[in-house]
Amino acid sequence: MQPQEIATRTDTGDGTSASAPEPEATAEPTRDAVDFAALKDRVEHDLNLLDEMIELFSTSSSQLLTEMKAAARRRDCETIAHAAHSLKGALLNLCAEPCAQAALELEMLGRQANMAQVERSLPKLQRELGRVQSALATISKHIGGPNSADSDLIDRRA
Repeated sequence: MQPQEIATRTDTGDGTSASAPEPEATAEPTRDAVDFAALKDRVEHDLNLLDEMIELFSTSSSQLLTEMKAAARRRDCETIAHAAHSLKGALLNLCAEPCAQAALELEMLGRQANMAQVERSLPKLQRELGRVQSALATISKHIGGPNSADSDLIDRRA
């Protein structure tokens, strides 16, 4: 039995256990796409550095996602694993843990050459990446330099 299975098993009272009902997708608590407090600490409150990181991520994440989609069409698990690994690192640098977890899952599936699961996991990564990109766009929009009144957004979100 896998660890995640243990958490979903319940005692029926007669010495057996049964699977707990699967929660609906909307019932799952949503974690923030980006941990703003941790990200602000990571860049030591340097909003110019943060803006540069966001710009670089925007370009590289799009390229890596395109690479993974093309590799999935070619059934190239090695490229999927490599691109997912690179994306995971970039996501962790931006304190985007939920999406980094989805990238790790895809990386592991690629390493296992499990194309059936890769094809099911890629849309999850795309959704999480969309959440990250939206959160980073909001931050970037409000970064006007260290003395900008709009830079308070990051302080309020932390």
